[in-house]
Amino acid sequence: MGKNNRFQRPIGFKKTKKLFLIASEGAETEPLYFEELKPMVAGRDAIIRVELVSNPKHRSHPKEVLKRLRAAAKSKGIKNGDELWLVIDRDAWDEADLDVVCKQAKSMGYFVALSNPCFELWLYLHIENNRHFTDRHQCQREFGKVHKSYSDKGKSGYEVKPLMKLIAKAIQRSKAIDVHPTEPWPKSQATRVYLLAERLFAGNPV
Repeated sequence: MGKNNRFQRPIGFKKTKKLFLIASEGAETEPLYFEELKPMVAGRDAIIRVELVSNPKHRSHPKEVLKRLRAAAKSKGIKNGDELWLVIDRDAWDEADLDVVCKQAKSMGYFVALSNPCFELWLYLHIENNRHFTDRHQCQREFGKVHKSYSDKGKSGYEVKPLMKLIAKAIQRSKAIDVHPTEPWPKSQATRVYLLAERLFAGNPV
């Protein structure tokens, strides 16, 4: 083979990182958590990157979350292998609406991490074993009791860093209470955020 025909490796070529695009129902609690999580899974030498879809108008209905995720996906130039996630709550939303959102998300190839009753259940399970909550308000109050910064500083200022070393426990406890994992979303108390956490830490266990 002649000198001029030798294969030359492209200078500065870098493999494109897999994107995790996350749209959440809340504009404070969830983004704070995932922003703290990002450096653990998407550092300089990581093979993935994590981006959060903003919620400037605080529109929390699951249909609005799906709408924001679809719009963000179009602007990002999603490629094969990227993952798009809805992080939503059961709250008091109509079951029919949740069924529709989950069905639409699945048809688009999106993933759904729904917490019943709310995202704070996922946070609570970092610290304590599962217990029954009558609604999201009780769940939030009880989380505040075991993680004082949440009750003292509120959703927009609670300390997330102490929770990061407890993610493996949260995954373990969440999996144990997801008794019907094949259902589109958990009808009884459970949180599917563990599915997203497992995907983020794939190949790099917590």
